[in-house]
Amino acid sequence: MNQTISAVRFYCKHVLHYPAEIQYIRPKKQTKLPNVMSEKKVAKLLRAVTNLKHKTILYPTQSGGLRVGEVVRLRYSDLDIERQTIIVRQGKGQKDRRNLFSILLGRLCRTTLLSIDPLLVVSGALFGTASYRA
Repeated sequence: MNQTISAVRFYCKHVLHYPAEIQYIRPKKQTKLPNVMSEKKVAKLLRAVTNLKHKTILYPTQSGGLRVGEVVRLRYSDLDIERQTIIVRQGKGQKDRRNLFSILLGRLCRTTLLSIDPLLVVSGALFGTASYRA
């Protein structure tokens, strides 16, 4: 709608050469509330996952509010277990930030790291190779 209003305004001003500035009412953007799962549904979802790697991906996305791309780039060194925080590197807008996590997530990440490929243990990446530079 805004594009149409701008096109008509440009046409009137530059093609028809109307000297007067015509005021147009621009429509407001619709704001939609996000769909949020209940605590019971989230708990049921997390219990239903049996694959350890998939469970380790779901926990920080649900409990810490991390995006999938941020979780995939996560390293074990990004978990500060004493403070119960996750350091998210190169998140949205290429910004670093800290998020809280539960003790259960720390244990889950440690278990995942010990049960996967030994080469990944050396790099510290939880899922595949870390795609950012430390």
